Amino acid sequence: KAKIIYYCYQPPREVYDLWPLVQRDFSPLVRVLLSAVLPVYRMLDRFLVRQADLVLVWSDEYEEYIKEIYGIDCVEQLPACVDFGVFARHDLKIERRLADRYKSAEKVLLMNATLTRKKRVDLLVKALVEMKERDRNIHALVIGEGELKEELLALANSLGVADRLHLLGYVSQQELPCFYFIAD
Repeated sequence: KAKIIYYCYQPPREVYDLWPLVQRDFSPLVRVLLSAVLPVYRMLDRFLVRQADLVLVWSDEYEEYIKEIYGIDCVEQLPACVDFGVFARHDLKIERRLADRYKSAEKVLLMNATLTRKKRVDLLVKALVEMKERDRNIHALVIGEGELKEELLALANSLGVADRLHLLGYVSQQELPCFYFIAD
């Protein structure tokens, strides 16, 4: 009698909207294998979603996306941060230290992403240019590691926003909630 609730962090995009890219970018052998496997995967994915009484998603964008690809209406939003009990008990000393570090910023934008092309951190860097042109003292903090660190720093430098971009690398679970609070 229990309700089945499915938390859909991200649908398998490779079998839905990325399939044309998969067909174009992979070798013929991989395409043949995926052509056999992905339809079965998509069928199982849709079956599991249809068994759920409720599908939980973490944003407006995903709510619309889920409704479109699965053809269902039983979708509700649940912000991703509620998964972490540590957010309710964050360290106020760390929060004050971070707030002091970024006190010169009028606003703080926060992005938690691996520094890869897929995550498009470069768009955040380019947005800083427009914000700077509007005389807003906004700083962008990016939590995450990756191979594009030097490239992103060079882009920020060439666009004149290197002083507003802070690539923080790895952040511990103890510090992570504090960054969200100063950016809130």
